[in-house]
Amino acid sequence: MLLALLLIGLFLADLVLPRDIVVLPYYWLPVVLAAAFASPARVLLLAGLALALSLASGIHWAFFPSLDFLSRLVGLTGVGLTAIVVAARRGQGERELRATRDQYQLLLDHSADMIFRSTPEAVFQWVSPSARSLLGYAPEQLVGHSAAEIIEPEDLPRLQRATEQILAGRTITYELRLRKASGEPLWVSVAIKPVLDGEGRVIARVGSCRDVHAAVEARLAQVQAEQLFRMAMDNAAVGQGLLDPGGGILRVNQALCQFLGREPEQLLQTSWSALIDPQDLAEEQRLWRDLETNRRNSYRLVARFHRPDGSPVWGDVSVSGIRDADGALSTTIVQITDISALKRVEAERERAATFYLQLLNDAPALIWRAGQDGLCDWFNATWLAFTGRTMEQEKGNGWCEGVHPDDLAGCLQIYLEAFAERRTFVMEYRLRRHDGEFRWIADNGIPFTGLDGRFGGYIGYCFDVTERRRQEEELARRAASDPLTGLLNRQEMHNRIQALLRQLPRTGSRTAALFCDLDHFKTINDRYGHAAGDDLLRDVARRISGCLRAGDLAARVGGDELLVVLEGVQDLDNAVQIAEKIRRAIAEPIPTVAGPLAITATIGVAVAQNGESVEALIARADGAMYAGKDRGRDRVIPIQA
Repeated sequence: MLLALLLIGLFLADLVLPRDIVVLPYYWLPVVLAAAFASPARVLLLAGLALALSLASGIHWAFFPSLDFLSRLVGLTGVGLTAIVVAARRGQGERELRATRDQYQLLLDHSADMIFRSTPEAVFQWVSPSARSLLGYAPEQLVGHSAAEIIEPEDLPRLQRATEQILAGRTITYELRLRKASGEPLWVSVAIKPVLDGEGRVIARVGSCRDVHAAVEARLAQVQAEQLFRMAMDNAAVGQGLLDPGGGILRVNQALCQFLGREPEQLLQTSWSALIDPQDLAEEQRLWRDLETNRRNSYRLVARFHRPDGSPVWGDVSVSGIRDADGALSTTIVQITDISALKRVEAERERAATFYLQLLNDAPALIWRAGQDGLCDWFNATWLAFTGRTMEQEKGNGWCEGVHPDDLAGCLQIYLEAFAERRTFVMEYRLRRHDGEFRWIADNGIPFTGLDGRFGGYIGYCFDVTERRRQEEELARRAASDPLTGLLNRQEMHNRIQALLRQLPRTGSRTAALFCDLDHFKTINDRYGHAAGDDLLRDVARRISGCLRAGDLAARVGGDELLVVLEGVQDLDNAVQIAEKIRRAIAEPIPTVAGPLAITATIGVAVAQNGESVEALIARADGAMYAGKDRGRDRVIPIQA
């Protein structure tokens, strides 16, 4: 508006200034200025005004239609068009920036991890809403409090060490236990990055807390199991040893020393073949050559060995080769027991192996395993029965064929990122069941360590959580809706309107509120009963919903009071037209248990203004509705701002 007035002022000044003072180029200065902040439409209107005033000036001073005047006008018009293009590009950039900001805010608000900002001394300044689901605290319960207040006392030294590293400007990741609102401890993975000022001093810390409780508990259990396993190996009654590719002895346990009647130092200076009785050596060497040439990976034989005193001992020998990346033999594992001990061990091992394999195979969970290359190499019978596919079909990446297309990319991203970092992951996705139905699956993947102490791959267990997901969605729907009509309830409508009103300054769209009151509804309830009244309310709600456009909202806010919110209306008259449509729809006879009943509605209409609160908007629409009641009911009453 100011630039338009400036443009008109230039035109008026041009009319009173002498003819030889050329003002024409300055007509387009406001157009160029508008390109820096106005919308393309406004710049276009301003350019049109500049063109019109330029022609008027040319006619007034008799410059029009000279060739010199027209050529100048064409050039200035080009400047105007350039300004319009600049305004359009600026507007597009602003919209993209707003969209990006909104996306990041959405990620922060809905992240499963608890995101936070704190002082360098670990006093919370801001905490994301996920604190409630992770720890049971509302964000405002944590803000202003030190992280030390919710950390298990035994883990406070970890916080102190972390604070020292943060103050040194280092980004860190560590695990500790937080105390939930319920008092239970929870293992979390904390990632923290320092925020530095211009001089490199730490002024704050930002970070996230991720629930790794199950993973840590499983890892601790696994570590304990590995320690017990190594202890059992060192103290086993079965003799064990490691050989180099040439058959030289690298390592032996005490049981093997006792079996062969030699000290460890003596065995480390002896070759494997020198310990075997010559009668059994030929067969053993044949099997060893097969192992060296990769024709077999292991072998087993019964052989005789001689102790230093000459007494022979029989051993049941198991030899297994470990190969390098090129397939060459790098290490050989030898295990020796006497025959009687082996018989007992074999029987027990067979029973245990069968038992645990059957446990995994028949477990109610869907279980999978992946190797070091990330490709799945085994699925239990429960998984195969669920998908209706064979082991060969599922191996490798075949299982991906059953994942819902909308979930596959995210599923693979979580899996591959976790695999690269060797960390536990939990994810949910839809998997096609044998009957074609997609079911929601909660998949827990855990890295495991092989017998050599190195990373061996992943094992995962999955459960069907479809019903839980449905229940959560139903609970969310019920919490936001009126149980009788299915419309939004008062609180949910308040939240939705608040969100719409926050968008007004950014989008420039108009939002209108329609406050509807059913005339003489109490009389119908008293005369025909509440069942008829409920039928009437449900049908009125259905008719109102049928009159609305995509994006519009409807709620029941009282016994016979309904609130409609129209998003993106052109003006008050446009909102009134929709309100009239609703009023006419309600007035049609409604079938109830008491027979067809007729009812009318009085509707107040108000269009939201910039900066107006939810309460003020509803109050204005409510006031307009009561004005309609005073004028005889069954009408639509708009109210100006």
